[in-house]
Formats: sequence, structure tokens, C-alpha cells
Amino acid sequence: GSGTFANTPPRSGTGTIAPGRDADLVLLAANPLEDVRAVRRIEGVMLAGRWLARADLDARLAELARRNAAAK
Repeated sequence: GSGTFANTPPRSGTGTIAPGRDADLVLLAANPLEDVRAVRRIEGVMLAGRWLARADLDARLAELARRNAAAK
């Protein structure tokens, strides 16, 4: 659960967004501190050094839904 993650020591090279550092992050369309609903407005994700734009995420989700439907 989330308690396990909270007790996991940070990986080397993480914790800071700066040149030369590793960072997985979610880019939102608005500030979630001003409106928590902004967490549902994902513009893209940086994962393991690869940028996934909203269109990429939507395509992956559609493919997963298709595979799940076919498996039933």
C-alpha cells in the first residue's frame, strides 16, 4: 500500500527537477493547490525519460480497454 511507498528510501538522483537529474512527473493543465479537480486534467507524463502526451496516454488506455474487453 501507500505506507510501503512512504517508507521506501529515495533512489539516488531523484527528488529534484533539474538538469542531469532523473524525474518521473505528471504535468497538469492547472494548479491543483487552487482547485483539486485539476488532478484530472493531465496534459502529459514524463516516465523514465520519455514524454507521453495526452494523446499517447489516451491511445494506451484505449488499447488496454480493448484488450480487457477481448479477454472477457
